[in-house]
Amino acid sequence: SEDARKYSAVQNQLVSLKEQLEEKSKTINEQKTLIESYNKKISLIKNSQRSLNESIDTKNNKLDDLSNQVKVLKTRLQESKNNSLKEVNQLKEELQELKSTISLPAPYCNTYFTLTGDRFLEYWGEGISVTSDEYQTQAVTVTTRAEQEQKEADNQVGGGDETTLGGSAPAVITFSAYYTDAVATKEWQMSHDAEFEEIADRRNEDEITVTFEEAGTTFWRFVCSNATGECSAYSDVYQVNIGESMLKCPNAFSPGVTEGVNDEWKVSYKSIVKFKCWIFNTWGVQLCELNDPSQGWDGKYKGKIVKPGVYYYVIDAEGSEGKKYKLKGDINVVGLRKERNTESGEGEITE
Repeated sequence: SEDARKYSAVQNQLVSLKEQLEEKSKTINEQKTLIESYNKKISLIKNSQRSLNESIDTKNNKLDDLSNQVKVLKTRLQESKNNSLKEVNQLKEELQELKSTISLPAPYCNTYFTLTGDRFLEYWGEGISVTSDEYQTQAVTVTTRAEQEQKEADNQVGGGDETTLGGSAPAVITFSAYYTDAVATKEWQMSHDAEFEEIADRRNEDEITVTFEEAGTTFWRFVCSNATGECSAYSDVYQVNIGESMLKCPNAFSPGVTEGVNDEWKVSYKSIVKFKCWIFNTWGVQLCELNDPSQGWDGKYKGKIVKPGVYYYVIDAEGSEGKKYKLKGDINVVGLRKERNTESGEGEITE
């Protein structure tokens, strides 16, 4: 029985040891399974690292390829740029040569340009010509003219002539302008200085007629421009000189004696803009009235030549500079006396 108890105890220990062994075996298996799992993960990580490295190597290779391609492209672009610059410079030279060959002054009217080829080809009936579209002109130019009205007055001093403008007032001058198609704005300008620093008068008519009654010097020109104002033209400058006034009266004349020789009484004048003259006999009878200094008295009253003697004039006038003339004086009418025919007792004394 004692042996049985010991055997039973040994049996129980063996069972306990077996259970412990099984438990440890189980634990070892679990740890082995965990280790295998860890090994798998490590293997996966290594594979991922290897793949990543391979990917990095691939990308690095691609980057190297791209870098090489960029270098090649840069080289090609530089070569293309250099070639393009050469072509541009060559084209500029060709255009410059072409420009110098066919450059023309800007026309003053709308124009078609026609370029013809070789004359030998024209001879063979194979001539070539090219016509441009209509060129809308922008250039402007002007031609002007100034004409002074000439007075038929032989007693006027210093009237204008064909080479100078002005002279004796009143002077009537017509300014005319003739300009090209592109002119959009235009005007006549007047200034008191030759440089036209100050414009005293502007007139936008093509033709103007000016009566100059004041003494002094004025300058006139015509100015025009196109619609944009980029092109302008100026005419020649016309200088008009109006002299100061002068009025002198003769004291004798001989009407009816010799035709055309001192047979009309006229004042000598310059730049007289207002004029009135009355002529009287010794009894105060008015024989003649003159309203212009170019007029004269022919020595007649009511169609007949007056008798020789002393007559009187009164003048009220004004000069171009504003000077007033209040003149009066004698006029000696000189005639011929015929003697009586004493032999026949006929005839009479006539004057």
